[in-house]
Order: sequence, then structure tokens, then C-alpha cells
Amino acid sequence: MSILSEGFLCEHCETRGSHTHAGEAPVQVTTYTMDAIRQLAYYCKNYGRVSDAESKICNPAVLTLAGKDLFVKAAAARGGIAHACQVCGQPVGVPGHALDPKDVPFECEFCGEQVRTSIHACDGIIEHAKYVCLDCGRISPRKEFMCAPARFP
Repeated sequence: MSILSEGFLCEHCETRGSHTHAGEAPVQVTTYTMDAIRQLAYYCKNYGRVSDAESKICNPAVLTLAGKDLFVKAAAARGGIAHACQVCGQPVGVPGHALDPKDVPFECEFCGEQVRTSIHACDGIIEHAKYVCLDCGRISPRKEFMCAPARFP
């Protein structure tokens, strides 16, 4: 555990531990069907974790139709099955979230480089970045690459 996350106290569930969320179980699901996506109703405002029940989320918010639509599109693009991000548990499309890329290598839409790891930040990404992930701090031009995206100016 890093020094920055030692002693972290979650203001919502009042548990201590890692900054990624104290006491949160590892992601169990690896894929989502369309039916499973339709069951998702909540997400954690802090870390992006998704669930079918409010009680399973630390700082729950209702998952909007627009938010769920991203998950449906991810599954539709892969024949009705979406991979789950192993950091936040959200259904993801290609290339996945910044910390859990899927189908690597993939071609970066900004520089054309073949990306083989989760560590890629070319000038194009930096220039067009509109979102920062509240979980890992990475930036992205598209919110679907983030577990917990927040828009920044």
C-alpha cells in the first residue's frame, strides 16, 4: 500500500483502506450479456463501480440511460457480449479502460501507433483530453476510456 492511500477513510461508508475503495471486493464478472447490462441500475460516483443493487455500491447514483447506452453499444459491437473492466467492473468496448485495456494491441486513433499496454499518452491524446479519471488520474479525450470520468476545462 502506498503512503498516499494508507489510512484513507471513505466518507460514504466509513471504512479504511486503499483509495480504490476500502473493503471493496475484486471484480468477479469477466463478461456481460445484454440481459446483465439491462439489470445494471447504479454506479459509484467515486470509482465507477456498477451494480444491480444500490446496497453493493459505496456512493451510489442511479445509472442514467445515456450511461447504460455506452454499455449496450460495447456489447452490441462484440456480438452481444461485453468484457468487464477488471478495475471498476463496467462493461467496456474496445480498447477498454485506461487501466485495463482489451484487445491489445490496438491502433491509437490520434497518432496511429500500435498500443500494446495501458501506458500510452501521445500528443494527440493530451491535446484533445477533456476527461480525467477520478480513480486513476489518467486523462482521455473520451469518457468511455475512464472508470470514473470527470470533465475538466
